[in-house]
Amino acid sequence: MRAIHPAIAIAFAFAMAVPTMAQTSSAAAFAQLKSLAGEWGAVQDGVRVRETYTVTANGTALLAETRPANESPMITMFTVDGKRLLATHYCSAGNNPIWSQPRLPTCTRAWPSRSIGSPA
Repeated sequence: MRAIHPAIAIAFAFAMAVPTMAQTSSAAAFAQLKSLAGEWGAVQDGVRVRETYTVTANGTALLAETRPANESPMITMFTVDGKRLLATHYCSAGNNPIWSQPRLPTCTRAWPSRSIGSPA
């Protein structure tokens, strides 16, 4: 995928923008991401995009589903693994980058060039 969707960029920026030491832990960032639960809308490059955040797995994972009007839907799963906040994106382009805090994408329009891995 060429660009990050606005709602995902907002979610990453929101999770990473917490100023105090206690609030910068992965668990605190994940709690803030979970507060986005619900349905959101945006327009990117003239295309309507619906973003749905669902807290799942007894509160241990957050599913972000991105549905561009003219493309296949994609998902990003967020979870905490020890001291790391992880995000795995399953893209309609066929890739699935995995990011770890603090290497999560920032609020830019392009995907980062490095990730911590790919399941294969």
